[in-house]
Amino acid sequence: MAIPMRPRLLAALAPTFLGFLLLQVAAGAGTPPGKAFNLTWISTDFKTILEWQPKPTNYTYTVQISDRSRNWKYKCTGTTDTECDLTDEIVKDVNWTYEARVLSVPWRNSTHGKETLFGTHGEEPPFTNARKFLPYRDTKIGQPVIQKYEQDGTKLKVTVKDSFTLVRKNGTFLTLRQVFGNDLGYILTYRKDSSTGRKTNTTHTNEFLIDVEKGVSYCFFVQAVIFSRKTNHKSPESITKCTEQWKSVLGGEWPWPSVHWEARLPPHRSQHVPLWFKHSEMSLGCLRVSFGGSAFSSGDI
Repeated sequence: MAIPMRPRLLAALAPTFLGFLLLQVAAGAGTPPGKAFNLTWISTDFKTILEWQPKPTNYTYTVQISDRSRNWKYKCTGTTDTECDLTDEIVKDVNWTYEARVLSVPWRNSTHGKETLFGTHGEEPPFTNARKFLPYRDTKIGQPVIQKYEQDGTKLKVTVKDSFTLVRKNGTFLTLRQVFGNDLGYILTYRKDSSTGRKTNTTHTNEFLIDVEKGVSYCFFVQAVIFSRKTNHKSPESITKCTEQWKSVLGGEWPWPSVHWEARLPPHRSQHVPLWFKHSEMSLGCLRVSFGGSAFSSGDI
């Protein structure tokens, strides 16, 4: 026996049933793909990746980038990732302004599995443009590395490593200096080890030679700078390095040769004592005190 339903209850449930029916029809026909958003260039020392959102569901992504002839070139075709490495394109000419866009391409199930419906019925799939990208201006400069340093009396000499980029010429990777030339410089920030007061020094080369106080330890770091840029012109700070007064007295920074001292002691003493000094868990040198005769080891200090 059927249970009668009140007219008001039927009217209340009608929108719910209608919504469910529409969802089933949309699922069968296929819903239009969503457009990518939050397109972002991630680039350091010309290693360049385009990222975006969201993760696709019933569609895939294809990236297009304009080449120097202003034609669209396809990259990362039919991907479900939300990033695409475009390094090999932008390093061809770092002074060219590139355009890129992300297309949302629907797919359908077939006897061959999932296949994309690129350009179905002659229609271009929905896409989102990225902002224009000029590698020379927009790539970030990576953290510089202090290659070596030496404090000799009243002079402190610091050399910055000339890092390689992913830009090539005749099959060889170019350094930052080879790409930017005199537009690349470095800023040295230094202070006395026992002080918080800082000083800076700027160079257009990879070397610094500054005046310091004799017998005083100094700590310092460097940053790369692109002089022609108005924004995004400085790199992160390098790892801070410090000189030490006792090292300066004994002959400069690591690496050291072995330092041999000879102690003049009474003739009846015959021992040979190797003494190792350690700093930051690394042996820096060997102080050998010779008394003549055989040797014994006192171990690391």
